[in-house]
Amino acid sequence: KVIDSTTISEVADYLNKINTKIGIYAVKGNDDYNNYYEQIMSKTNIKIINNTYEVIYYKDNYPILLTGIGSNIQDDSDVELAFSYSEIDNLYTITLVHEPDLTDEILSKGKTDLILAGHSHNGQIRLPLIGGLTKKDGAKKYINSKYTIDDTTLFISGGLGTSNYEFRLFNKPSINLYRLVSE
Repeated sequence: KVIDSTTISEVADYLNKINTKIGIYAVKGNDDYNNYYEQIMSKTNIKIINNTYEVIYYKDNYPILLTGIGSNIQDDSDVELAFSYSEIDNLYTITLVHEPDLTDEILSKGKTDLILAGHSHNGQIRLPLIGGLTKKDGAKKYINSKYTIDDTTLFISGGLGTSNYEFRLFNKPSINLYRLVSE
């Protein structure tokens, strides 16, 4: 598919209209490793945090540590690098990752309280009582919308699109909103 410069600018302008108080952070998904993605993102205020981390402050509240890991399918994931901070302890930690099956590696190398992922389309084709049927690389173990693993919560967005088939069955597309509140 060819995308012209007008479309690239329109998408970037739309993304720049997102109102935020502390910034917008993202990691690249396996389909984001292309020139169009780079052109669009270079025109936005979105910060890509592949294999790195940020400490996020809001007003005078306790900071949050945000880690991000690139796509494993694109051979761009480095969990150790994303968790390479040394002087930051005891912060609430959120990890952004595209492919949810990196969860076990993440938990073996670092502490995180919350993992936000996508990629699985939550199985895309789901049957009642059985769950998601279509499993793809990077989302064979974790495909449902929520898991609790020890003290870590993993949320997987079902997203908007499709992958293996051009339809969804018993699986509504989703855009997720997560509101963090102190306990």
